[in-house]
Amino acid sequence: MPQRSVTSIEPVLSGIMQYHPNADTAMIERAYEFAEECHRGVLRASGEPYIVHPLSVAFIMTQLRSDENCVTAALVHDVVEDCGVSLEAIEERFGAPVRDLVDGVTKLSRIEFSTRREAQASGFRRLLLAMARDIRVIVLKLADRLHNMRTIDALAPAKQLDTATETLQIFAPLAERLGVWRVKWELEDLCLRVMDPGAYRMIEERVSRTRQDRLADVEHAMSIIKPRFEQAKVAAEVYGRAKHFYSIYLKMVRQGLDFDEIHDLLALRVLVETIPDCYAALGVVHECWAPIPDMFTDFIARPKSNQYRSLHTKVVGPRGESLEVQIRTHQMHQASEYGVAAHWLYKERDGRAHQTEFDRRLSWLRQLIDLSADLQDANQYLRALKDDLLRHEVFVFTPKGDLVELPAGSTPVDFAYHVHSDVGNRCVGAKVNGKMTPLSTPLATGQIVQVITQHNSHPSLDWLNFVRTPSARAKIRAYFRKLTFEENFNRGRELLEEGAAHRFGPDWATVATPERIETIAHESNFHAVDRFYAALGFREMSVDGVLSRVEAMVQEERLRSVEGLDLLVRKPARKRRKGPQIIAEGVEGLEFRLSKCCDPLPGDEIVGYVTRGKGLAVHRRSCHNAHGLMAREPQRILRAQWDGVDSDAAYAARVELAAIDRVGLLHDITSIVSDVGVNISQASVKTAAGKRCSIDVTFEVADAHQVDRLVDRLGRLSDVLRVRRIPR
Repeated sequence: MPQRSVTSIEPVLSGIMQYHPNADTAMIERAYEFAEECHRGVLRASGEPYIVHPLSVAFIMTQLRSDENCVTAALVHDVVEDCGVSLEAIEERFGAPVRDLVDGVTKLSRIEFSTRREAQASGFRRLLLAMARDIRVIVLKLADRLHNMRTIDALAPAKQLDTATETLQIFAPLAERLGVWRVKWELEDLCLRVMDPGAYRMIEERVSRTRQDRLADVEHAMSIIKPRFEQAKVAAEVYGRAKHFYSIYLKMVRQGLDFDEIHDLLALRVLVETIPDCYAALGVVHECWAPIPDMFTDFIARPKSNQYRSLHTKVVGPRGESLEVQIRTHQMHQASEYGVAAHWLYKERDGRAHQTEFDRRLSWLRQLIDLSADLQDANQYLRALKDDLLRHEVFVFTPKGDLVELPAGSTPVDFAYHVHSDVGNRCVGAKVNGKMTPLSTPLATGQIVQVITQHNSHPSLDWLNFVRTPSARAKIRAYFRKLTFEENFNRGRELLEEGAAHRFGPDWATVATPERIETIAHESNFHAVDRFYAALGFREMSVDGVLSRVEAMVQEERLRSVEGLDLLVRKPARKRRKGPQIIAEGVEGLEFRLSKCCDPLPGDEIVGYVTRGKGLAVHRRSCHNAHGLMAREPQRILRAQWDGVDSDAAYAARVELAAIDRVGLLHDITSIVSDVGVNISQASVKTAAGKRCSIDVTFEVADAHQVDRLVDRLGRLSDVLRVRRIPR
C-alpha cells in the first residue's frame, strides 16, 4: 500500500471495479460528492484539504477488497462527527448498512471522561460491540488509522508518540487477529518510525544498502528451486519476500543482535494450488537444501488463532546462508493478505465452508465482548485487552480430542473457565496427560487436560494470583462480587458518600444527587444503580472517576445557564482565526483572547472566563487572577483545552533569571538554550551591587512544555538564584 494520500475519486472507482465489477459505483460517487461538500474549506493538520483523508481511507478499503458499502462508509465516516450530519441522513442517502458502519466508527468525542484512559476504554468497548454486529467496522477503523499513521508527521511530537503507542498496542494486534497482515505490517513499521526514529533510519539505510545483494541471492535461489518443482510436477509460483523493518527491529532487540548478525533477511514464498501440493513442495525444498533443525512449523495442520495457514521452514541456502521458505495455497495467501476484510465479497461464492472458517477466525471476539461486560474499570479493561491481543498461544486438548487455544502461561483453571464458567467455578483439581497436577501449573502445547469438578465447590480468591487469561480473572471476580453483593453494595455507597463529602463539602448531597448517580450508572453500562454501587464496593470502578463525572455534569448544567455564552460561538468553523483554538466545556469555535496577565501558551493547563461582551478570556490555571475569578464568579469559569495547535509554529515566551554574575554565565545559559532547541528573540542583562544580575530573555518556543524544560535546566545552574516564566 505505497500511496500516502489519494486526491480524487478515480483511483477508488477503478480499484473496486478490478475485483467487484458489479459494484454500485453510482452510490460511491454520490458519497464522494456529499463528503466533499460537507468537508469543503476544512484543512487537515498537514494543510491538505480534509477530503483527502476519506478518499485515502476509501482507497485503502478497495485495496483490501471491501464491498461498496464499506467503500461508501469510508468516504462519509467523518461527516457525523465533524460536520453535524445525522445518522438518519446517512441512512436516507446511502442505506442502513452504510449508516451502521459509520455509527460503528464514530468517536465518542462529545462525552466528557475523567481521564484519557477512560475515553480509550469506552471507545474500544464501543468498537468491540460494533464488531460483534459487523466485523467490517474494525476493518474500516484499521484503514482510518492506517492513513492517519501515514500522515502523522503533521501532529505534535507528543501526540505522534501517543497515537503510535496506541496503534502498536491495540490496532496492529487487531489487524493480526483479523488476518489483515498487510495492514499489520505497515502499521508496525510506521509506529517504529515514530517511536524509535533512529533505529528506523538505521534499518532503512542498511536494508537499502544491501538490497541489490539480497535480490541477487533471491534470484539465484529461485533459479535453483524452480526447475526442481517442474521435475516433481508441482505447479508452483515462487518469489522473494522482504522482511519488514519492525520484525528486524524486534529480532535485534529481543536477541541482542546487530543488523549484520541477522542472516534471515532472505526469504522465499511458494504458492501452489492444493494442500497436498504444499507438502509436496516442502519435500522438494528439503531435498534441495538441508533443513535447519527445529525450524519447521506447520500452520496448515494447526492454524493460528486468526486461521492463518502456511508451512514455514528454514534451510541452509545455496550460498550457506539461512533461507526462510513459506509454502501455502493461493487461497491461503489471499486469506493472509486480506483476512476478514474481503469476507462479505466472497462468502456467497464459497458458501458454508467459508462461513465456518470465518466463525473460527472470530472466536476470540466473543471472549473480548464478555471481558467488556465483566470489567468496568478503565485501567483493568485496557490492560486485559492488550494482554489478550498481544498474547502468545499454547494449544492443548480436551479428553475428547478437541483443540483449545490459550495464552502462554495459562493454567488448568484458565482451561476450565475457557470450557464454561460453571466448570471453572466447580473446579477442584485437574489431570494433565493423565496425572494429577496442581491448578497453578502452566500448561504446555500438546497436553491433554481433564478438569475434575464437584457440585458444591466454588472458586478460590487465591486463583487470582496465578490465572493468566483476563476472562478467567473476570469470572472469578464476578463470582465473588455476586456472592458478596449486599456487602459490596453498602461499601460502595459508603465510599461514594465519603468521597463526595471530602470533595464537595457538607452540601455534597446537593451535588452528587441520585439523579446524577443514576445517569452515570447508565453511562457505565449498569442497568441497575445497586449493581453500580456494588461495583464501586468491589473496587472495579474508581470513586474518583465517578466524582469527576459528577463535577463535569454540574459544569455542563451550569454552562447551559451561563449568560452570554451563546455570543461566544462564531459561525462557520472554516473562518476561524489562524493559530491555536480553544475548546471550552466541549464547545468549539469560540471567540477568545489570551489574557496578558499570565500569557498562556499551547500546552499550559487553562481555564476560560466568560466575560460580559468581550468573548472568552483564557487564563493559565495557575494564574492568580484566574483564582480570584473562580472565587468571585465560579459560574462563569469554564474548563478549557487547546485545539488545532500547529506543531511547526513558534510562540513567544518570556523568562526572568536572578543570578550571581560571573565570567561564562551567559555562555552556560546559551548552551542550555541550544540544547533545549529554542531561539532567543530578545534579551537584556542588568547588573547590581554584590555581583548580582537580572537577565530578561524572550524565546521562540513550540509550546509550554518546552518552556518548562528550559526553566528546569536553567534552574540547575549553580549560580542561578531564581528562574521563572513571566508574562510578556
